Amino acid sequence: MAYPQLQLRVHSLTFVIERHLILKLLDGRPEIANWFAYTPHGVLVASQYDAPTLADILRRVWPGILFVLAEIDRSRIDGYINQPVWDFINDPKPSGHWPAA
Repeated sequence: MAYPQLQLRVHSLTFVIERHLILKLLDGRPEIANWFAYTPHGVLVASQYDAPTLADILRRVWPGILFVLAEIDRSRIDGYINQPVWDFINDPKPSGHWPAA
């Protein structure tokens, strides 16, 4: 039986902490369907959850961490970056690490 794909939201996360720590956290959270690190301090996060819910996870793990987490509105974004980044933004897919909800 085929199940419909989750409606994933894409968020832009910028942070002031070592990237490997953020990526380790993202890998360990079932709320995160997938992520794409595109700059040393920028990660795109695909999740079915909203920004306040995901931000709360960061605050609980690292109280006082400096970060900005913003949901991307695909109809109101523009920029100059490579095609794989745009592909992730426009058609996020779960990593397969976590079972579909």
